This record gives sequence, C-alpha cells and structure tokens, in this order.
Amino acid sequence: MNLTVLCFSKDRPLQLHAYLESLIHYSGIPQADITVLYKETAPILYDQLIAAFPCVTWWKETDFRADLCKIVAGARDYILLGCDDVVYLEEWEPEHCMDMLIAHQEVVAVGLRVGRNMLIPDTWDDVLLKTWGFLDTWQQAWETGSSLYRKADVLNVLAVKPNPDFRVDCKPVVLQGDTIGTAALTPNFLESLGHRNQAAWLADDRHHLACYQYSRAVAFSVNLVQAEFNNQWDSRSRTRPEQLHQEYLAGRRLNWKRLYQWRMNQVHVGAKEFWLE
Repeated sequence: MNLTVLCFSKDRPLQLHAYLESLIHYSGIPQADITVLYKETAPILYDQLIAAFPCVTWWKETDFRADLCKIVAGARDYILLGCDDVVYLEEWEPEHCMDMLIAHQEVVAVGLRVGRNMLIPDTWDDVLLKTWGFLDTWQQAWETGSSLYRKADVLNVLAVKPNPDFRVDCKPVVLQGDTIGTAALTPNFLESLGHRNQAAWLADDRHHLACYQYSRAVAFSVNLVQAEFNNQWDSRSRTRPEQLHQEYLAGRRLNWKRLYQWRMNQVHVGAKEFWLE
C-alpha cells in the first residue's frame, strides 16, 4: 500500500489504543504502515501500548519540528494524518481514497470525519463526494486528525513561510523558523499554521474535498494535553489523562465497536458516548 499513517499522540495511551484498533479493523491498514509520533509525561508511559502493537513504528518525540520533517520525508506518496483522540466508526477503503486523489487533482484531501450527516449541501454519489462543503465546524482544507493527503501537499504545507501575524487565542505568537515545518511546535500549531496560511499552499482551483456519504471517524474532546491552545473539551467527565491511564493499566478499554455507523452531526463530541469496558 502506497500509504503512510502518521498519528500524533501525547499522554493518551488508552485513547491511542482505540485509534489504532479501530483504524486497523475498519481499513485493513497493517501496523507496519503506521508511524506514531508520541510524547509521554511520567507517570503516563506508553510501554504497555507499544507492546500491544509491536509492528507500529514508534517515534518518541525529541524535537517535534525535526521529527515531523524526518517522518514526512521518509513517508510514502500518500499520508493519512491522525490524532489519538480520533476513533474510526466503520469500513473504508484506503485504496479507493488514493484513487480519488489520483483521478481528481482538484481534490485536496479525503476527509474521514465529514459526510452527509454533517449536512453538506451537494449531490452525492454512491461512495465518495467531490465537493468543498464549508461547514460551521469544518472550514479548512488542512487538518491533522483524520484526513488523507498527497505527500506532495504535506511537503508544500511544511515549506510555507508562515504569516507573521499568527495568533493563538487572540494573542500574537513569535514563530521560530522560516517555514511551517520549522515553526510548528506541536500538532495544534501545525494544524493552525497550515489552516491560517492556506492561500500560500493551496491553489485557487483546488478547493474540493472528498468524503464518504457518512463520517468514517469522530474525535472525542474529553481531555486536554497541551496548554498552547484553549481547545474546548468536556470537563464534566472523569476522563483526565491521568485517570484514563490508570484505567488503561487496569485493563479497561474504550468500546469503539459500540459506535459502529454512528451518525453524529459534529466532528468533535464529548464524553457521553465515551464508553469504557
């Protein structure tokens, strides 16, 4: 398969376990095609998870910017970006998605978290839709959670000179580095930099997104593992990273199979369906 999966993770072994299991189960992607760029903060360690997926390439983060660029440089022609808070919901075909990108140069990516359940206004075909649906919750061509890109486009994003007035929570940020690849400090920075500098890497005639009729993935916003971005998350639940790690060590897992063909209407959901078993 001419595909590399690049998943970002920090202090979420239980959630990453569900990401890997559901991804492999529903797509058939082998462990050997998956690279996880991870960061652990004691006492949350990844040893048990690494042992459970021995054929995955585990890249322990030492310098996010340098590590990211090395992984992308060595990747195959297509890259599925992923994050540990994502879970896959039903079957999808990586080869079909890559064929869509080969046949339609105007399509930027295959977005696996969007679909008809997001009320995208357009005409649907049997499997994939060629459209650009500007949703209230999805107004970007670049995201790092569950979209499949051409490697060339990922390299183009990393080579962009960032807009100097980049801000986080309305506060200016001093970027270190001349390109997105050298300025990105975390996955959240990488996503925002690529989105906010979209005009620099995305041609005017390539504003199309491909997706399945119904979402193949969803992101659970049930905890926060970084302080740079004030992301919304469901703070009402007992899902803090330290608590979930203790559950993981005790043998509990996220019941992702219970979510089969879930037709939610948001790309991010809270803890109501975050069932452990």
